[in-house]
Amino acid sequence: MPLSLRAKSLGLPALTEDSIVGNRHLHVLAIVAITIFAACAKGADLSAYGDCKLKQIASAGGGSEVSGNDVSCWDEISVRSQARVEEFFELVNAQLPDDALGMLSGTLVATEADKRAWREQLEAIKSIHVQDVQPVAVADWTPTRHFFKVILEAYVSQECANAPIPYYGWHDNPNIRWVMIENMLGQWLISGISTGP
Repeated sequence: MPLSLRAKSLGLPALTEDSIVGNRHLHVLAIVAITIFAACAKGADLSAYGDCKLKQIASAGGGSEVSGNDVSCWDEISVRSQARVEEFFELVNAQLPDDALGMLSGTLVATEADKRAWREQLEAIKSIHVQDVQPVAVADWTPTRHFFKVILEAYVSQECANAPIPYYGWHDNPNIRWVMIENMLGQWLISGISTGP
């Protein structure tokens, strides 16, 4: 694939061979950057990076939550997984339960009964907005599994007051959910949502 097409497919400014001829360092840098971005975009195994974030957090005296100022090799990956968590709740808020169900891992929606139960709960939510997302349990993170504490403002239908779990567990705001997300075949999917860690 030509260099300019690779850059364009990754959302980078178009680079052409002509624009970087004569500057070998820039040419090499551009190729290396595009290769790295392409590998990340295709869900490459980044296990070679090890636990660099964990070491930085531990050396900074951090606890189980990560502040937005932590910089490490995990940043690009965690930004993507966090964005997918937020996207899930945006789909629920937009009343798009089929799209939201498509973001759940096969373990959560293994049977038709599971899908019906999730759909019923998602359709009962009339409004939901992410207030904050915080990476948690980073000691248990892998390149393909992350955990987040999500603070939500949620309003559910009064009709679900008599559900098996009243209001499906949504209470006075804020509501806190602990979300596990896993990269399965290059796609981040929600594999767990709970009311506690």
